[in-house]
This record gives sequence, structure tokens and C-alpha cells, in this order.
Amino acid sequence: MASQLPCKKNDSGGFTFYVSLVSQENVKIFQANPTLAAGDAKISIDDGAPANLNTLPTVDADFTKRVKVVLNQAETNGDNLTIIFSDAAGDEWCDLTVNIQTVANQFDELALPGSLMGLANDAITAAKFDESTAFPVKSADAGLTALARPATDEIEAGLTYKNAAKRANAVLDGEVVASGSVGEYKNANGSTETTHTHSASGRTVTH
Repeated sequence: MASQLPCKKNDSGGFTFYVSLVSQENVKIFQANPTLAAGDAKISIDDGAPANLNTLPTVDADFTKRVKVVLNQAETNGDNLTIIFSDAAGDEWCDLTVNIQTVANQFDELALPGSLMGLANDAITAAKFDESTAFPVKSADAGLTALARPATDEIEAGLTYKNAAKRANAVLDGEVVASGSVGEYKNANGSTETTHTHSASGRTVTH
């Protein structure tokens, strides 16, 4: 059986739920076989004036302390549905209010991993993924982003992997010059150089 949750707004199938009504005689228990008459159950849609439910709630024959409530499509056509139970005779069961907020899609309509959410081949197109905005060039990059972006820019520009590595290594000690010739570096002390010496793990390498 398909799920009916949450209540779908303006659903052609309406919405069904169940409640139990507390006995006035003993508030520790639910009323068995509660008497329900016209006017005992009303609905307010989006804070509108309460009106009798189109279908009077009925007691479940198998669970005498359970009451079945059926809303038709029109009664689900709102964002907030407030169903108010009040014993018109006033001597059997206690008042009850049920508030329901509707949704556009129910659980069974949501995509599931491995099925409806399966990504088809070539599903991601240039219109859906813009590399320039996903990985924008920013002069204020720092850390790993600053390390990776200069190398990527060098490769995309058709330059050698050596120059890409030289720029990446420069980030470890100083800062890549924002403007200047390929392979030019700016060290932490402000000086620039066209070759760069980097020390790591006890070894010194000059590019």
C-alpha cells in the first residue's frame, strides 16, 4: 500500500487518518465506541470558518477506540487544515484538535538513491555545470586552494607541468606573483626570482 504521508495539498485521493477520543468519565482511557453526530467534527482550511466535514468520522469496527477520518480533495486544498472534534451532546468524550500542514509531494514521490536518482551518462552538461563559477579564479586564495589553482591555470594555459609545479611549490614558501612572467615568484620577504629553491624533508630542490 502506498504511503499517504504527508498530507498532499489538493490531492484527488483526499487524505485519511485516525484518532482516538478521550473519555470524559475517565480521562485516563479512550472512549470505546464514541458517538459521533453531525457537527461533532469540523474543519478550518487556512484559518477559514469551521465547516462540518463532508464525511462524518466513523468508529473502526475492529478497534472500537479508533475513529477513522476521511477528508475529500476539497478539504485538503489548503496549507493548514485544522480538524476540531467537539461532542455536540457534551457528555461523552473530550474535545480534540488535529492540525495538518499539507505538502506538494509525499514520501513515495521523492527520488530514492539508486533508483529515481540514478544519474544517466552525460547527464551533467555545460548548462548545468560551469567550471568558471564552480572553481573561480580568486587572488585571495589560500592554503590548499592556492596550491592547486596556480597549477591548474598553468596546465589549462597550455604551459608545462614543470612551470605548474614551480608555481605550486612557491606557495609553500611565499606567494605566487599576481602578475608577471611565467615562472616568476614572490617570496615572503617581498623579493622576486625566476628560479625557486624549495626545501622539504631534508632535501633542497631548485626549479
